[in-house]
Amino acid sequence: MSGAWITIGHPALLWGLAVCPLLVLATWRSRIDASRGRLALATLARVLAAALVVLAIADARVRWPTQKLAVALSVDGSASVSPREAAATRAAVPRRRIERDDVRWIDLGESAPTGALESELAASIDTAVALLPTGRVRRVVLATDGRETRGDAVGAADRARRAGVQVFVMPQGDHPAVDLVAVSGIEAPRLVRAGREVSVGVRLFASGDRSVRLHLQRDGVSVTSREVAAPSGTSLHDLSVAFPEEGVHELRVTATAEGDRVSQNNSWRMLVRVVTPPRVLLVHELEGRSPSLSAVYREAHLHVDEVHPEGVPSDAAGLDRYQYVVLDELVLTSLTEPQQRALRVWVEERGGGLLTTTGMHGVGREPELLREIEPIMPPRAVPEPRPIELILVIDRSGSMMGPNIVNARNAGIAAVRALRPDSRVGVVAFSGEADLVVPPVPMTRADEVTRAIAGIRAGGGTNLAAALNAATNIVTDDDRYLHHVILMSDGESHPGPAIAAANALRYTGATITAITLGPRVNLMREISRIGRGRYHVTSASTSLPQLFVREAQFRSPPPAREAQFRPAVSARMGFMDGVDPSADPPIMGFTVSQIRPGALALLQAPDGSPVLAHWFVGMGQVASLTTATSSRWADAWRTGAGFRRLFGQMAWEMLRVQSDDNLELHVEALPGRSDARRVSIVAPTTATDPTPVVSLSRGRVEGVRLAVRPTAPGVWSASVALGEGFVVDARMPSSREPTVAGGAEVPYPAELRAFGSDGPALSAIARAGGGRMIRRLDEALDDVRGERVMREARLALLVGALLAYLLGVLALRMPRRARSLR
Repeated sequence: MSGAWITIGHPALLWGLAVCPLLVLATWRSRIDASRGRLALATLARVLAAALVVLAIADARVRWPTQKLAVALSVDGSASVSPREAAATRAAVPRRRIERDDVRWIDLGESAPTGALESELAASIDTAVALLPTGRVRRVVLATDGRETRGDAVGAADRARRAGVQVFVMPQGDHPAVDLVAVSGIEAPRLVRAGREVSVGVRLFASGDRSVRLHLQRDGVSVTSREVAAPSGTSLHDLSVAFPEEGVHELRVTATAEGDRVSQNNSWRMLVRVVTPPRVLLVHELEGRSPSLSAVYREAHLHVDEVHPEGVPSDAAGLDRYQYVVLDELVLTSLTEPQQRALRVWVEERGGGLLTTTGMHGVGREPELLREIEPIMPPRAVPEPRPIELILVIDRSGSMMGPNIVNARNAGIAAVRALRPDSRVGVVAFSGEADLVVPPVPMTRADEVTRAIAGIRAGGGTNLAAALNAATNIVTDDDRYLHHVILMSDGESHPGPAIAAANALRYTGATITAITLGPRVNLMREISRIGRGRYHVTSASTSLPQLFVREAQFRSPPPAREAQFRPAVSARMGFMDGVDPSADPPIMGFTVSQIRPGALALLQAPDGSPVLAHWFVGMGQVASLTTATSSRWADAWRTGAGFRRLFGQMAWEMLRVQSDDNLELHVEALPGRSDARRVSIVAPTTATDPTPVVSLSRGRVEGVRLAVRPTAPGVWSASVALGEGFVVDARMPSSREPTVAGGAEVPYPAELRAFGSDGPALSAIARAGGGRMIRRLDEALDDVRGERVMREARLALLVGALLAYLLGVLALRMPRRARSLR
């Protein structure tokens, strides 16, 4: 031990030493006939006597060397320590008492009644300190597993140390362990979507390394069973379960281990709230069959509504019933502007999740409302290295008479002369029919084409379908050339046949640029969209040569590339877990695009083009796939497991996030009450006015309304009796279903969740008590030599004071010797 050589029990009483100067003054002013030497001795004796009396009253103690020892033993008698081990520890005390006469043992018995579930280690330490005699080296041996349920053992050990008592700790609970294994909790979401497989974390506590069989039941029916290796102490193990139906469901996990003796703590029950599966709006243009993604989403337990473009709601509120929207191989301009605006608002402002798949359609700049929220953009405008096969389709109807037809002829001739020498060129002139048709010829015969163009005269009607059909008939299938058509007209035509003819021309692989001379014509714009080309409008025919030359010289890269490949993974998100494209069948083509700044390319084609990209837009998120899901490019790919896993997981991860989803629900213990819990709901903002709708369930039946009261701005609370457990869910009045849930269960007393010695807790007690951990009782008897203890000095001080007082009296009362006379 260390510390001061003297201590004062009542320091305030030391103010009594102030009488010492008064005694000095009183003695020296007295009229006692004594010599100055005797008077000084008397004064010193009186002051010493007074000082000793004050120190005695103030309870002065001195540190004194001793080898005598006093040890108090407290043995943990709670149910977490086996009676056999506790009895063996107590039985060692009499032998130690016989062997060491200088040791006084105090057996406090058990710190808890035998078999009790609770232990009060702090009270045991305080009692031991109070019973230990003074004048000896004092020690407390606490034989326990360290699993205190009441009090503060570390604080009590610290108090003992400051009182001069060392606290030694002797681990209990391991020889033998009172139990082998316990299920100490379940970790699983309280709010689950029907059909969604969720992970269930099982917390096990084991007294040693052992094999444990876990059984999972859903509503009393066995779901899965698994053998796990549980290490000593606490460990977490995963199981999985799906809930096919809505409502409140019960999960129960049971653990079994060979030789396990206590079954009360081998099972844990938990209630889960299951809500409706998410709704997916799948928009497509297929006739007579469903898209491949429809089966994928149903397999992933999602509710799917299939519609054609005209079935898409025109306002965001109409989309609120869906959590995910898929535009599958859809030409985006087939959606009206109100539909496009509704989708954009639903994503950006209402947290929706959107997937677009291009199929075999090119990525153009139209429609801007949707293109601007996609994570991909049209490909960069760079020249194609292949030579061009250009077909000029020129309107020669009666409305083109005058300068218009002259400028049109000049534009055609300028375009021919602007071509590279390795190009080919043809021409179609049309009115009510395709009047002039010149199939593509090499540039060595370009004069034939220019002479044909120079001979074009205006007259007749406008038949776009005939012109496009003629171009389809003369375009070649030579892959060495990039096939491009320039269509120039100033009039309207029957849209049905013209659209059909444009589609037929597109299927040859040719692109179509449309140029309108005069006001904008929707039909011409639609033809350019179908043909994956550009659309120009000009009111001045003098600008036609410039437009023709620009289209003849500029050759954009092909909108799509057909090639067998397996996409490379360039980045990963959560919905790509378990997806390995290298192990799946190949994709047969992709649409050329580029990644938008800020977006993330997840899968890439061999040339680096994005195949799958994702980004967050406003409150929502958008993903784009630049290949097919239903058409022939995906014929092999969709037979692989990775195809179904990717799109199923992507849908679950990109579900719409509503602002109401940000409600928080907390279940907390009530101070001083183990039979109830406080349920608190916290809104995302203090400006939230409506009271949330809260439901309480204690079993598989539907819950009852729980009344909550406001306790702070945006916070509501209620007290709930614990019982056998409960689940609560909450939603704002504007939501159709619960958005958050929580609960609590205590299937058995908390004292049975863990057993065996708690090493960290025992070390903390020993460290606070100035002692150490020991394995045998005789270790508490070591290292006594040279120890000093604080002893009371009151009697010695009072005796000293009396002697000093008598000395003072004697000095003053002794007669003075007479002086001799000479």
